[in-house]
Amino acid sequence: MDFDFIEKRIYRAATWCAILCLALTVPMMLIPIAPFHLSSPETMAWIQEHLGFHLASWATQMAWVFCFLGVFLGAGIRVFRFAPASALMAWGAAIVATNSFFIEKFIRFWSLSIMARYHEMTHHLP
Repeated sequence: MDFDFIEKRIYRAATWCAILCLALTVPMMLIPIAPFHLSSPETMAWIQEHLGFHLASWATQMAWVFCFLGVFLGAGIRVFRFAPASALMAWGAAIVATNSFFIEKFIRFWSLSIMARYHEMTHHLP
């Protein structure tokens, strides 16, 4: 396999990632993840009622972040031939940023879901 062939495929994938980033921006802004301005019991009640919206928002944001990572990795390939150290640093920064975003969103999603279930269990006791 030729490096130019792989490079073209990576560029094509990065282009699709950029298109998906643009397409996911509007739904990501319109679907609320949770009303964090409310107090904790009100937030838990909202999550219980709108768990589908909460899940859709989380999934949309995660897809957007991974598409954005694809754009940065594709841009790094373009830079790699001329400045390999810069490309490696950019890839590392993009992967670390994606990982930290993923961890934060994962913890928030699952912790809020667990707290909502706990809230539901404790408030329906006789």
